[in-house]
Amino acid sequence: MARRGRKKIVKTEQYTSPVINDVKNESVEIKETMLEKTEARLENDNNSGESFIKVLGLGILIFGIIVLLGILIIAIVTRFAPRLDKNMPIPIVSEIPTTTNSKDIAIKGYVDGANEVIVYVNDKLQRKPIKVSEDGTYEYNYEMKNEGDHKFQVATIRGFVIRSRSEKSPELISKYDTTPPSKIVEFEYDNESNSSEYSLKGKAEPNSLVVLKSGDQTFTGRADSDGNFEIKDIVLQKGDNEFVVEIWDQSGNFVTADKKIMVKYESGDLNGDGASTIASNGNGSTELPSSAGVLEDALNALGLNNAIMYFGIFCLALLGVNMSIVALKLKRQKQSN
Repeated sequence: MARRGRKKIVKTEQYTSPVINDVKNESVEIKETMLEKTEARLENDNNSGESFIKVLGLGILIFGIIVLLGILIIAIVTRFAPRLDKNMPIPIVSEIPTTTNSKDIAIKGYVDGANEVIVYVNDKLQRKPIKVSEDGTYEYNYEMKNEGDHKFQVATIRGFVIRSRSEKSPELISKYDTTPPSKIVEFEYDNESNSSEYSLKGKAEPNSLVVLKSGDQTFTGRADSDGNFEIKDIVLQKGDNEFVVEIWDQSGNFVTADKKIMVKYESGDLNGDGASTIASNGNGSTELPSSAGVLEDALNALGLNNAIMYFGIFCLALLGVNMSIVALKLKRQKQSN
């Protein structure tokens, strides 16, 4: 019988050299290092791209801000000092009072081919442009705060950011004056007159208007540059005449003088037929014989004028009562029928 061979199993242990292990470790470390460098490079590239974009965006932002600031500066400069364009139409300005005591003054006029105008007061541009209406007219109301001369000029304006203006209109000057004239006034006149027409001379503030008032009558005279004046054709009433004196300046301010004018008017002597030369009947327009004036004075002295007036009023009242009674009787008679 054959004998089977028995396999001999030899158990061996795997042997790893230390050198090989070191090589493998170094290889792994190299790969990891390269991977880290690659990632770092990619990260740096991303950061560089982001930085460039940020710098570019910041540059664009700064440029935009500079442009806006430039436009704003130009707008501000041209708003307060518009560029002159001699081809633009020059506005026509209506006349204004040369002197006034009103603080409000209207600057108005006409311009063709413009939508807005600007106003200069004492060479200072007023901020708000004035709209021109469809018919070419414009109006600007200005408030004068300080007394003295105010110079007004108008120009057309166009443009929003960069503004241009026409040449200025001719100067118009108005004086704002609220100070009343002087009360000091000198008169040259007679206290008595035998004529119903009277004249008065004197001296007051230069260029002022001297006004005499008595009841509803008013008489005026203009003083010259030296203050001399004369008032003619003053109508006197019979007897004592009292006049209040007012002095008006060219701006419309006035003051009442402390002194009043007192003139006594007496008619002339009676002539042969009982008529005098000229006697006033109250308004200086009708001539009457002096005897009529004497009779009126006598009636006044006796109080007859007042008595006649009261008697007339009584008669009118009595007539009114009688008419009322008659009307009442007629009404009752109609009702009974």
